[in-house]
Amino acid sequence: MATTAALSPLSILVVYGDIGVGTTLARSGTALIEQLKARGFEVVGARSAADAVAAIHADPLTGCVLVDAGLDDSDGAERVLRAFARATIERRRSC
Repeated sequence: MATTAALSPLSILVVYGDIGVGTTLARSGTALIEQLKARGFEVVGARSAADAVAAIHADPLTGCVLVDAGLDDSDGAERVLRAFARATIERRRSC
């Protein structure tokens, strides 16, 4: 499939924890990322909550976060979403 022009300057952060290679979850996650890229989106991957929070702070153009609900521990996904919400609010205040 040919890559189309980017639809948005914003990137998509995909955060997934310890997913076994060759599992249905790994295959479907890979397929999702490939489809997003094929449609012109920049996709950034992170393997832990700490990596995701660092990516959010490093890239002011993170526009969407897809996160594994069971990330790291009981509050990993929540930490990522809180960091994304704070970064989004800070960006809007600075405009």
